[in-house]
Amino acid sequence: MGTSVNQRSPDTLNWRAAQAAYEDPNVPAERVLQELWRAAGNQPEGDLAAMLAEPIVARLRDIAVEGRSALEVATAASRAVVQSKQASLAADIARRAAVQAVGAADPARAYSERVFAEASNYLLSRDLPGYVGTVGRNPTVADSYQR
Repeated sequence: MGTSVNQRSPDTLNWRAAQAAYEDPNVPAERVLQELWRAAGNQPEGDLAAMLAEPIVARLRDIAVEGRSALEVATAASRAVVQSKQASLAADIARRAAVQAVGAADPARAYSERVFAEASNYLLSRDLPGYVGTVGRNPTVADSYQR
């Protein structure tokens, strides 16, 4: 039997504004995201915003724009990551976004939107479990999808 461990954001001054926003139901969701990205981009290690500026992320955008099928894009994206030797969280997020952009009217825009959404989901998923229940803005998991 396995267990999973929640790797939440570090308990640093940098993350306290985001964590406070998780608790206050009066803070709009847009502000929560703003604080989340401010904290994520202001860390000595693991700066996801900086990682998303890596060359492999731009290369995967090109693959998403040029791709004709999800299988083609997935294969080309995986190959590009391996060949670049730039495997990272950002590359994984970008690879998923590239596949999701296939078939969009504007694949470049869809790719950018999906990279941001996937990265935001990753950041939120680290902390959200600790803020569902009697403490915080989300009494239930379903509420967390709405707020």
